[in-house]
Amino acid sequence: MFQAPPLASLTILDFGLLALIGVGMPIYSWIEHQRELKRKAEGRGRLLLFQYSQTIVMLWASTGLVIAAWVSSGRPLGHLGLTTSSSPWFLGALGGAMVAGLAYGSQVLVIRRSPRARQQLRRVLAEQRGVSTVMPNSLGEVRTFRLVALTAGVTEEILFRGFLVWGLAHWMPVWAAAAGALLIFTLSHLYQEMPRALAGVFVGGAIMTALALMSGSLIPAMLLHALIDLAGGEMAWIARTANDDAPAA
Repeated sequence: MFQAPPLASLTILDFGLLALIGVGMPIYSWIEHQRELKRKAEGRGRLLLFQYSQTIVMLWASTGLVIAAWVSSGRPLGHLGLTTSSSPWFLGALGGAMVAGLAYGSQVLVIRRSPRARQQLRRVLAEQRGVSTVMPNSLGEVRTFRLVALTAGVTEEILFRGFLVWGLAHWMPVWAAAAGALLIFTLSHLYQEMPRALAGVFVGGAIMTALALMSGSLIPAMLLHALIDLAGGEMAWIARTANDDAPAA
């Protein structure tokens, strides 16, 4: 059941935040990625842990601004999608997100057990430079990446599937607003570069968009988003650190 978010008058701060999310974040993400590639080519690339920390701070700061603006305008957080219910739509979306997330996460076990699967994943990462450059290589990095994954699961849903859809829905039907927000969400991941990787972002984003619209809540989408990102980081770390070349005992 598709549900339109309850609308309210837009404030100047709302316009600014919509511009930040809809225009600023995709542009910043791409420019910063290009700068980092240049720094690495010059031998002065930044530590991945620093990049992770920067991402966490940026996403929570942006989300904090959105929530502060929302609350200060007297809007219930439930209208932003931060709500639960006992409706079959919500429970169905929540259950579907959990099943889909765990099914995707089961690939971690496959990667852990299969040298062939690890080799294939390493090959995929080598072909997808944009994805490879942000994936963890060490225990310290994967621990911090888990925080990035949880952060993205919560904040990106609030920013893109919550606030941006709500804002765009002032000028267009909710389905069109959701489609526009999905496009912007995908553009914000242009640093992944390869069409295959971006197609994955688009499809995953479309599923999370459907969950949010169907349930009237961001919670199912947050759950699925976090599980997908967590599994992706774990698989990359396992594949990169496995000693597959060691001689058999």
